[in-house]
Amino acid sequence: MPRFVIANRHPLTQPAAIVRAAGLREQAAIADLLLRANRDYRKVLPARLFDAYMRDLRALAADWADKDFLIAESDGALLGVVAFYRDASVQGLGLPPEWAGLRALAVDPEARGRGVGRQLAEACVLRAWRMGRQFIGLHSVEFQEVARKLYLTMGFQRCPQYDFDVGDLPELDLKGERLPIDAFCLNLKR
Repeated sequence: MPRFVIANRHPLTQPAAIVRAAGLREQAAIADLLLRANRDYRKVLPARLFDAYMRDLRALAADWADKDFLIAESDGALLGVVAFYRDASVQGLGLPPEWAGLRALAVDPEARGRGVGRQLAEACVLRAWRMGRQFIGLHSVEFQEVARKLYLTMGFQRCPQYDFDVGDLPELDLKGERLPIDAFCLNLKR
């Protein structure tokens, strides 16, 4: 089993949410949550980059090929979502095909601070481990401080050989805008 600290350290307390695979009927709610949870980045990103990021999130939610969406819910309310890739390379962001990947971990702003993001990340790690993957990888930007802290406390480490810059992605047509994206990975076989 991978070595990371389980979020629910007290067996008598209830988890923040139930994590399960999403159904296609939940596609619109997933897209809405992804956009709402990332709206604050408008304050830290140049307009062209923010607009490209929102387009990317809409496209991610619209295309269910090659990935599973996991959702966290409580009492019928959608609290969080993450995209899980059995083959991280299909994202086209440079991660190896023998790795699993997670992307676009998002928690409803009203549900933050309750461990929902950690539950979703742990669910991805456990899926990857059950599949026999040695690594699970992800990308994050510097201003995503809360997410980066979560990943580091779970044991993820920087993998700079898989970093990239969104300005180098020709499909985004960012007209010279640059934003470095950092890669992280967790060794599941330690």
